[in-house]
Amino acid sequence: MSGVAFNDTVAANLLAWTAQLCAIAAATCTFYTLVEAPFHRLARRPGTRHSRNRATEEALTSS
Repeated sequence: MSGVAFNDTVAANLLAWTAQLCAIAAATCTFYTLVEAPFHRLARRPGTRHSRNRATEEALTSS
């Protein structure tokens, strides 16, 4: 019977670890969606420095 109890303990620990991993992943995705993504969208706005390519940058500095 000790083998069965050990297997149940291992299964319970694996299930708890998987649940914790899913919770961390969900928190990471929520943080990215609410905090990081809006700033990335702002950085790609037309007219900002990050949206210009090299040709545009050279054209602006050469004139």
